[in-house]
Amino acid sequence: MILPVKRYLLPVFIVVLFIGAYSTANAEEEGSPIHVKTGIYITDIHSLDIRESTFKVTFWAWFLYAAKEYNPAKTLDVTNAMAYQISSADVTTGDSQYPFWASMKINAVIRKDYDLSNFPFDRQVLDINFEDMYDVTRMKIEPDLKNSLVDPDIHIDGWEIEKFEFIGATKTYHTAFGNPILNADSKYTRTTARISVRRNGMKLFISMIIVAVIGFLLSYLSIVLPPKEMGPKFSLAMCAVAAIVGAKYGLDLRLPPTSGMTLVDKTLILIFCYVLLNVIFNVVTTCCVSKNNMAAAEKFSKVALIFVPLLFLITVVLLFVFI
Repeated sequence: MILPVKRYLLPVFIVVLFIGAYSTANAEEEGSPIHVKTGIYITDIHSLDIRESTFKVTFWAWFLYAAKEYNPAKTLDVTNAMAYQISSADVTTGDSQYPFWASMKINAVIRKDYDLSNFPFDRQVLDINFEDMYDVTRMKIEPDLKNSLVDPDIHIDGWEIEKFEFIGATKTYHTAFGNPILNADSKYTRTTARISVRRNGMKLFISMIIVAVIGFLLSYLSIVLPPKEMGPKFSLAMCAVAAIVGAKYGLDLRLPPTSGMTLVDKTLILIFCYVLLNVIFNVVTTCCVSKNNMAAAEKFSKVALIFVPLLFLITVVLLFVFI
């Protein structure tokens, strides 16, 4: 006996609809990106090396997520690190929103291009950049702003921590890294721990220019000497020039090669200009003496004795006002 077809249409339609809806829901769940919440607690910053363009940092990083297959210890990348080591890693249970909580301790040597234009009163921004091997289509990373901090007990010799930020952004690479599925550009979620620091540089500044200042004083003494003492005058001037050259040589040993000038460079050049000015005054007075014009030589020396230190003091005040 042949049963009527219409009798079975409705049950079949309901079954097919249920299977289709279930498959679609599964597909959407599998295709949706993994959501991860990450944070950082920095426990140590040290060895800010301007010659090697690096600094060293130790910190704890944590990751809250729901995808069981995700393992941040295997996929995490500190993108601006020359080298880093995960010394401790653990995964425990979280809450209902994030069932898994992974934490790890990381020691890293971070690459940093230092801005030395205002050295030794410079301010620097130390960035620690995190990315995951999964792009934005497969992973969304949210920074844990509430719990991300710098340990208040951190002491960086010669530096003072001014500000800390934890920032989330999207980094675009203009390559697919050879992946045939991706487009020409690939995008990854990047989180950045940003520490702003300021150098306590007054003691360093004084130690770097003190020899040059002594050189300037020697050149000034050459003006104080009577116009007839031409030999001692030029000997003192040459000693002043040698002192400034020595100070510049010591500065170059301390700093890496750079195309720009630091504040100390500008100060040494300024002192050298005043030494040169003293030498010019000595040459003029010597010319007056050679022409037996002692009155003009004496008058010129008196003007130099007042003009040079006054102009030097005004320049120093302006220098420190605009530091």
